[in-house]
Amino acid sequence: MSNAPTDGFGRFRPGETRMPAPQLAHQDLRRWQNRTGDPNPTGNGPRGSQPTSKRSWLIALVMLAIGLLLLLATGLAFLTYVIVPAKLVRDTIIEQVKAQTGRTLAISGRTSLSIWPDLSVTLHQVALSPPPGMTGRAMLEAGSLRASIGLLPLLMGTTEIRAVELVQPTIDLRIDANGRRSWDFASPLPTRRIRYAAAGSTPPSTATNYDHLDRIAWQRIVIKDGIVRYTDERSGLSEIATGVNAQIGSGRANKPISLIGDALWNGQRTTAQIDLDTLRLLLSGETTKIALSLTNPLAQARFSGTVQLGEKPELKGETTLTATSFAALLLWTGTEFPNAGPLGAFNLAGFIAADRASVSLGGAKLALGATRAEGSVGLRFGSTRPFVSADVHVTELDIDRLTALLAGARTVARASVPPLRPSQPPDRGATPPRSIDDLLRRDQAASPTGSVGRFSPQPTAKAPQVKGYQAREGWSTEPIDPKILAAIDINARVRITGLKVAGLSATQSVARLTLSSGKARVDIDDIRFYGGRGQGILTANPATNGLAVAVNVSAADIAAAPLLSDLAGFSRLSGTGHLTATLTGAGASQAAIMSSLAGKFAISLKNGAVAGWDVAGMVAGLKQGQMPSAKADPAKKTPFGQMTGDFNVAKGIAGTSNLTLTSKALRIAGTGTIDLGQRKVDMLMRPRFVDSSGGKVAGVSLSSIELPFRVRGGWDSPTINLETRKLFDDNQHLRQTFRDIRQRYKGKAPEDVVRDVLGRDGSGLKKALKGLFR
Repeated sequence: MSNAPTDGFGRFRPGETRMPAPQLAHQDLRRWQNRTGDPNPTGNGPRGSQPTSKRSWLIALVMLAIGLLLLLATGLAFLTYVIVPAKLVRDTIIEQVKAQTGRTLAISGRTSLSIWPDLSVTLHQVALSPPPGMTGRAMLEAGSLRASIGLLPLLMGTTEIRAVELVQPTIDLRIDANGRRSWDFASPLPTRRIRYAAAGSTPPSTATNYDHLDRIAWQRIVIKDGIVRYTDERSGLSEIATGVNAQIGSGRANKPISLIGDALWNGQRTTAQIDLDTLRLLLSGETTKIALSLTNPLAQARFSGTVQLGEKPELKGETTLTATSFAALLLWTGTEFPNAGPLGAFNLAGFIAADRASVSLGGAKLALGATRAEGSVGLRFGSTRPFVSADVHVTELDIDRLTALLAGARTVARASVPPLRPSQPPDRGATPPRSIDDLLRRDQAASPTGSVGRFSPQPTAKAPQVKGYQAREGWSTEPIDPKILAAIDINARVRITGLKVAGLSATQSVARLTLSSGKARVDIDDIRFYGGRGQGILTANPATNGLAVAVNVSAADIAAAPLLSDLAGFSRLSGTGHLTATLTGAGASQAAIMSSLAGKFAISLKNGAVAGWDVAGMVAGLKQGQMPSAKADPAKKTPFGQMTGDFNVAKGIAGTSNLTLTSKALRIAGTGTIDLGQRKVDMLMRPRFVDSSGGKVAGVSLSSIELPFRVRGGWDSPTINLETRKLFDDNQHLRQTFRDIRQRYKGKAPEDVVRDVLGRDGSGLKKALKGLFR
């Protein structure tokens, strides 16, 4: 029996189609081997090898598997598009959204499905309504929403979100007139449980509404080129951000997650990052850790702490805010202060705690230019007015300079907001401002007409550069609005080191401020200023004609010259002493209040001087036959040992009849008025010499001579005139003396008479005035 194969087997003949070896039936192959004894039936002689046969066998299996998968995919696609049409999927999604949230989901565009490589659905032209009972714009609109989940994990009972992509969404965060919020997702209906496919049967779950989140994982969630608008219909506040982009990396609902994004708000591209401990705890209303950072070319803000949502939302943690320019920061937030550039940088840090009823900042540290502050501040809502409590220590607080730098504030007029719709991505290559001047001079034309999230300052005249506080020429006539006192209630304790206010300076002060129901009270427990110390109470209450004020203060060991100079621009009086004042007034402006003052005040000074008038010089001038000059000379002064006076005040005019100035050789009695409203003085001063030698000059006792003079005019620059008529009218002894002198020196020249009376070399005058003013 020949071992040769039958004709045609193992050979390739032209025109024939050779069947691959794997197509031979297994039993035919074994039968051939038994019959021929040839284990290699691939041809004559060395016909192929066994490894080649095995490779062909594996290729066949792979091809078969691929074919089966393609067949399965085709079948699933057929089932998806025929048995489960897109309309059914869309309607099911709408139904589930309604059942879970009570909201209406509108899908006006097409719906497409895909099962490879993931099970995915894409919805076009999507809109989600606000909560039931809340009218207005849709809470969410989007050009498209695409979501995909892993098919195999789903079959194993786990939801793995491969991707969620929201393109050009418009998110409307709105609080209506009744306080309802569009982002509240409280379900009005019992939650429908989602049954996940898994091998075997599973009893119905009795877990809470959020337990199913533990089985949810995702790889990528993206928001592209969106718009977010916040509106509070109660206050009229409205803010809008465009070009919003956000991405959440891979994670699980019960694991830490991170969100990064950016948006354009008020012309500045701001980057945000949120790190959350777990999404499950956040959504279930439990406390979870959170870290937040916001950064743009103008400022940086950071927060690290805990957050809780739900029925009792709460936020606690450390926070910081830094800005290279306080003026630029305010301008970015919508308020322009044209003069605020010199304020410089701003830094704030502390522990913030906030809930629906209150906000507090503890352990706060603030720096604004040269001013520093430390302490705690709290704000509580819920009553008739917001209530502020504070306990702070401030250093280098120049209220006058701050007031000047923050003057002229105005709200920046923003460009008109177009209807809510996706915007074009902003120009990321825009050059950020390098200084506050760059920002303040930014051309209005730089913002496209109608652009959203930008603002367009109205052109104004160049604001003056404020270098510091400058005293007014006269009291301010700017109207005072007492309604501002009724806007808020305050209970604060303030310690200040280095205070400047209303032109006055204090090295240290401790005060308590109380503002309740529009009535303000300041208790000055201790103030150290102008070398002395003081205390007092100041009150301010709304009145029919403006504002009613009351002052009850006292001070001791005060240096009068710098105090009066800073307070009223009066620099003619110096000395150290005591001051008490009890005054009341009312009016619609500072000038009106000063002109209405009533009450009393008293002053007592020692070791001082009255500048502008030199009594000794006036007497020496008489020796030469000269009358005293009517013009005050700031270089001259009349020293005194003590000065006292009591003033009664009515309609802004303080009058006195017992002003007394004394020294060892001089007594001055004064009467007259000081017009506090008009800042004028009209005083008659009567100096009388004390002849410490006990002698006489030419028979005339100096102790019997008065030289009355009148101080009149603006208190910053009054005129001084000798009252010659009163010199004789009120001095009978002096009149008789001069009659005797006239008889004695009858026929002589006046200058000879004066020289004879006072002495040719002035020795008589020198002897009489030897101890004067010492």
